[in-house]
Amino acid sequence: MFENLGADGFRRALPLLAVLMGLLFVVLFTHFIIIDDAYITFRHSINLANHGQLVFNLGERVEGMTNLLWALILAGVALLGMPVEGASVWLSLACMLYAGIRLVQLGVALGTTPWAGVIAALVLILNPSFVGSATSGMEGGLFSALLVEAVYQFACSHPRRALIAASLAFLTRPEAVVFAGLLLCLVLFESKSFRKGLPYVLYVAIPAIGVTAFRWLYYDSLVPNTVIAKSFGLSKLQWFLEPMMAYFRGFFATAPYLAIIALAAAFWVLRDGRRDGKSSRVALLSLGTLLFSYVVVIRNAGDWMPHYRLLSQYGVLYSVLLVVLLRQQVVGPAVAAALLIYPCVQTVWRTVELKKAPSISIESSTNGGFWEDVTIRLMPVLKEGDRVSADVVGCIAYRMPNILFHDPAGLADAYVARHGQPSIHYGKHDSTYTVGTVRPSVLVWHASGHLRGVPQEMLDQYITLSPEPPDGWGTDVVMIRNDCFDRIGPAFPGWHRVKLDAAKDSLGPYETRGRRK
Repeated sequence: MFENLGADGFRRALPLLAVLMGLLFVVLFTHFIIIDDAYITFRHSINLANHGQLVFNLGERVEGMTNLLWALILAGVALLGMPVEGASVWLSLACMLYAGIRLVQLGVALGTTPWAGVIAALVLILNPSFVGSATSGMEGGLFSALLVEAVYQFACSHPRRALIAASLAFLTRPEAVVFAGLLLCLVLFESKSFRKGLPYVLYVAIPAIGVTAFRWLYYDSLVPNTVIAKSFGLSKLQWFLEPMMAYFRGFFATAPYLAIIALAAAFWVLRDGRRDGKSSRVALLSLGTLLFSYVVVIRNAGDWMPHYRLLSQYGVLYSVLLVVLLRQQVVGPAVAAALLIYPCVQTVWRTVELKKAPSISIESSTNGGFWEDVTIRLMPVLKEGDRVSADVVGCIAYRMPNILFHDPAGLADAYVARHGQPSIHYGKHDSTYTVGTVRPSVLVWHASGHLRGVPQEMLDQYITLSPEPPDGWGTDVVMIRNDCFDRIGPAFPGWHRVKLDAAKDSLGPYETRGRRK
């Protein structure tokens, strides 16, 4: 009897063990890199934990991040005295494992075997783009776990739990309001009674109204400042056609099997979707949300972050569709298992390209090079009252928590977000405002071309240095305000002094009395 019970328990645990082994495989063959934007969120979280202010700069009520729930979770981590950088990766891996387990259980809930869910889970967690996006320090892992939780609870006919999970996804990413809205429509459709369905509206309305009211009262804005910074008029859409198409091409070239899954699911829904109500509604929810993610990409013209974040964060929904396809036998188990070959090879090959042995390593994307060098030089010489502007602002600001920072891309600056000119992928910019009105003590530009068009009298208020001889507008520069140079300039011995010439639209060596210095 006990032997049979033990064998049965082992059989039930085997699919979950397969998912765990798949995740361990990924952990060993992935070099985790925290991207710069994650440090913007980290700084918000640290300021909340240490000072009670969910802001980028203390005293400035601007919501410079788009992942409210994730920032609150990391603030809790900071309160416990744990480093948020490493915790962000490990929490994301835990969320990935949770999403994989839910996919296994989703297969059972929809009436197929757990192994259908195992295949779908491995398609997700073996996708290098999804892994890179989910473990970049951002909210991708949490967002995926909440999406699949909502789908699973809906498939199990637990609408309240499903809507709560969808509302939490909205708190994690604002665009999840569409996912929550679609789910609510399906729940209302299944209730078949307005009176019975009306209470379900509250599960979406109360969190949405509550968080919007919080933003209005605390930040004086109905949406995150980052959303405003990356919102452009439709008249400018033609500017973004090429980068937008390149974004789609890159994403599906990296994971072509996802396009196959989405097209097969859409074909099944159109042809036979009415035969299985629950599976078809799960497929409609997933496809509708994915279509909206494509709209977001079109609206943003992509994103600068690696791993195609705007699309990769919805990777779990492709796996949900794969579960449906396996349930309906549109795709056979052998074909589905063959899909795993591609991401497995990708995962191993990326480690080979990095020329690193399998290991667990976490580092910042700004480690080494120009940004690391500038940060180390500035830390001892800056003082409270200084303001630094940096076009890659996250990590440098995180490492100097007592210094005020200006974000020239507008993510953490309300004026630039509302009045700046579009800067593809990054947000907006208004360099004349940054240099002439904000007048930071130090400006750090990874690409000095942002300074084109700034009046010469404003440029002359700064002494400009470069670690290398000037090579056009692509040169890395540090600009130190004239009245701060005696204090800050000595931190850059051996750097080249360069001349920003607005009249000639050029950048070259600084000259005085006919002699170059």
